[in-house]
Amino acid sequence: MKVFYCPKCGKYEEHFKFKSIKEEKHLTTWINPRDGYGMIIHHIICTNCGNVLSGIMNIREKSVDEWYIKETISMYNRERKDNGYIENGKLEWLINDIKNKKGIE
Repeated sequence: MKVFYCPKCGKYEEHFKFKSIKEEKHLTTWINPRDGYGMIIHHIICTNCGNVLSGIMNIREKSVDEWYIKETISMYNRERKDNGYIENGKLEWLINDIKNKKGIE
């Protein structure tokens, strides 16, 4: 089951599906392998608020709950100084880099 979550606006959707392959390519911003720890996060542009670091996780285990999904994706929306996983001083750069590559203002 693919689950979408955006920490910026709080949108949460189980059984997430793109409308088309074209939409998937347009919205995908970063495939995050998480250094081999846990499930991969497919970061996409949130269609609700525009956050380029919202994410989709493909959940295969019933033991994975909503809190884990939200917390894991949220960690990649914060810097280490804010209890996140992004290196301090790099979050704004990462967001701007993604926006520039995707042609988002």
